[in-house]
Amino acid sequence: MRQASITIEVLISMLILFLVIATSVTTIKQLRLVQNKQEKYETDYITFLSLHDLLDDTICQDGYKEMQGQFALYSYSAKCTLVDSLRTYQKAFEIGDAEGNIGSTLVSFYKVILHIKTKNFDKTYTYNKTVTKSLL
Repeated sequence: MRQASITIEVLISMLILFLVIATSVTTIKQLRLVQNKQEKYETDYITFLSLHDLLDDTICQDGYKEMQGQFALYSYSAKCTLVDSLRTYQKAFEIGDAEGNIGSTLVSFYKVILHIKTKNFDKTYTYNKTVTKSLL
């Protein structure tokens, strides 16, 4: 009777050990998958921010309304569309001039559509851009 209970105890402890090992291996595998995805998203995010900065310097200014090219592993195309353009307004502080006057700066509000594509990634982003230009 004593040997039977020892055998059952050994079998139960082996089952518990097997469950602990199986759970640990599964958890480690899932953590590695999550870590790889996080690294990929981080790389993509840094690339997109760098591309945004690159485009932000030139698009919507001096005739650059559409741009396309290659940036790292991604091919991109960007299109700039004018939404509204207004001259600045300066309020009059004199008693006789109730309306004020039009300023010497033109403020333009653009909508930029950025399309990014690679092997298994195809995404379109939209953001707004403001450009100020001196008229003097």
